[in-house]
Amino acid sequence: MNLVNINTNETITTLQLREMINGARAAAGEPAISNTHFIDKVRDELDLGDDSFFTIPHEQNLKLQSVAVISIEQATLVGMRESKSVRRAVLDVLKEMSAPKAPTTYIAALEALIESEKAKESALQIANHALATKAEIGNRREATAMNTASQAVKQVNKLEIELDKAKEWSTIKRMEMLHPTMKFNWRKLKSVSNALELDIQTVPDANYFEVKSYHAKAWFEAYGIEI
Repeated sequence: MNLVNINTNETITTLQLREMINGARAAAGEPAISNTHFIDKVRDELDLGDDSFFTIPHEQNLKLQSVAVISIEQATLVGMRESKSVRRAVLDVLKEMSAPKAPTTYIAALEALIESEKAKESALQIANHALATKAEIGNRREATAMNTASQAVKQVNKLEIELDKAKEWSTIKRMEMLHPTMKFNWRKLKSVSNALELDIQTVPDANYFEVKSYHAKAWFEAYGIEI
């Protein structure tokens, strides 16, 4: 495989790469690969340690799943382990991909999820191309691909709405990262939220399973800062 045209400065999440590969696998009539098995393949191929991975909640069941940010060159090495038709299709998409930022906060994780859902649309382009060149793929599989495209678009819209809402809220953990010299008290934030009749949300957290998130108005009233 020719790697000359690949920009090694670009990056991709393993979540995006898996969705892309599964799209190409579906077009080739091959079974999808789960995130657990895919991460094992990434570890084996790239010799990555535990410090290279982080976890984000699944968009449907909130179960934590492992993710890593790798270079396009590394993604190509992983893709080389696929069948000929799959790796050829995946490499074409890798050459055109832009670099996503590594998610380090809940909001950034949502952004990564949105990008992964948009990667599904790229994968569907692979599927459509393969369907056009493989006469033996029947109408049933084509209908499935069309339905998957519709579901991917709906999921992108849903996640973008969730991201907009998330930008109006923040946890103490996130604010301490943004303002390391300041200390915040959850009792004060709760009191201000109650006084302003603001809701207090509960969001997933990798360390504590879930934590409280307070509205931007509560943060400004309590500490005079914006999120």
